[in-house]
Amino acid sequence: MVADIDMSDYFARSGLEQYSEITEDFEIRPDIVGIIDKKKIVFIESKIVTLGIKEIGQLLGYCLVANPELAILCSTKNSSGNLTTILTHENLTKYDNDKRIKFGYWDHTSNSMLFLN
Repeated sequence: MVADIDMSDYFARSGLEQYSEITEDFEIRPDIVGIIDKKKIVFIESKIVTLGIKEIGQLLGYCLVANPELAILCSTKNSSGNLTTILTHENLTKYDNDKRIKFGYWDHTSNSMLFLN
């Protein structure tokens, strides 16, 4: 978790300097940052509200700055109704050439994350 400090500061303070170097150019604070294969970044933004354009814009901004391998925006609320129109507009969820934000919500019935795209 890094939401309280910049990513590179978090990794440096945690004794993970090798990951601090990967993220040192990005002064952003995603909720969760993961590292894949010691060089690829993953972002997860977790919300307790129904997802909408404001939440998408926050994560999309992070993605445009840092170009993560994977970006997930999830909520504790089913947001499929709100996202139906947004998901048809690729430019609102796309970053880099072929990467798109993934959307999901926690399904309390199955106790699992369900993805909408």
